[in-house]
Amino acid sequence: MYCAGRERRLSLGVAAAMLPLVSIVIPTYNRSAFLRRAVESVVAQSYQNWELIVADDGSTDDTAGWVSGLADPRIRILPLDHSGNPGRVRNQALKDARGRFVAFLDSDDWWEQEKLSLQVAALLAHPACGWSYTSLRRVDEAGRDIAMADSSWIPEEGFVLDRLVSGNAIVITSTVMVDRTLLESLNGFDEAFPVAEDFDLWIRLAERSPAAGVAQVLVARRRHAGNYSALGEDFETMESVYARLIARFPAGRIRQLHRQRRARWLAKVADERRRAGAYGGALSALRRGFPEGATMPAWWRALLKTLAGAALAPGRRRT
Repeated sequence: MYCAGRERRLSLGVAAAMLPLVSIVIPTYNRSAFLRRAVESVVAQSYQNWELIVADDGSTDDTAGWVSGLADPRIRILPLDHSGNPGRVRNQALKDARGRFVAFLDSDDWWEQEKLSLQVAALLAHPACGWSYTSLRRVDEAGRDIAMADSSWIPEEGFVLDRLVSGNAIVITSTVMVDRTLLESLNGFDEAFPVAEDFDLWIRLAERSPAAGVAQVLVARRRHAGNYSALGEDFETMESVYARLIARFPAGRIRQLHRQRRARWLAKVADERRRAGAYGGALSALRRGFPEGATMPAWWRALLKTLAGAALAPGRRRT
C-alpha cells in the first residue's frame, strides 16, 4: 500500500511538472458541499493531463481550506474578492490557465469519467473546430434525474449559430471545451452581462468557429435555487441582456432569431404576471414582444388568457 501511494504521488508530481493540455476552470462561491463532487469528478477523469483552477469568489465557508488541503498538485485555488460576477471570476482564472484547451465546470455540476477524454479526442480529430460541447442530463439538488423535454436533441459538428440562438441547441457552461487561443481572441466572457454571460460567449464562439459536438451524456447539470443562472433574472435585467444580444446584430437572420427568442420569453413573463393577477403588467410584456410574438401560438394564448382573466376579474390588481 505504501509503495502504491508513493507511486501515485510521483506520477501526479510528474503530471504537474508537464504543461497540461487542458485547463479546467471552476468558479465558486460558498458551495463547498457541491464543490466536492465537482472536483472529485475531475480527479476521476480517464484523461489525466489537466490542471484545475478553482476560482473562489470570496467564499466565507470552508472552500479555501478544503481546496488548499487537497494533495493533488494539479489543483490550485485562486482567491478573489467577492464580485458576484461569474464572467469576471472565470476571466480571472483564464489569466492563469496554461493549457491548449480550456474546459469549464460549474461548482454545482459534475462530469462523467470520459468527458475530457472524448472532448480532447474530438477537438484533435477536427482541427477546424475551435470548441466542443456535449450532451447532458439534469439533476435536482439531491442528484436525482430530472426529465428533459428536449432530451432527444444531440450535439452536432459544424456551425451551430442558428440553432443556438433559436433555442434548438443546448449548450451550458459545464459541457464546453474551447481552444484557449480562440477564447483569448474573443476576450473571454463579457463582464458587462449581469446574467447570460455564458450564452453571449457561446454565440460569439459559434459565429467564429464550427463546433465538435459529442453526443454522449457527459455532464450532470444540477438545478437548485442558488444557481448562478437564476440570480438577478428580474424583468429589467433580462430585458437589458436581450437588448445587448440584439444590438450585436444590426440586421439579418440572427437579429431576428434573437427578437423571436425574446418574444417567447416575454410570453412566459406575461403568463406569470397573469397568474399573479397583474393583468396590466402581462399586457405590457406582450406589447414589448410585438410584432414577433404575433407569429407565435404561445404569444396569442398568453394574450387571450390575459384578456379573459382581466374581463372576469375587473377588480383585481392590474399592475
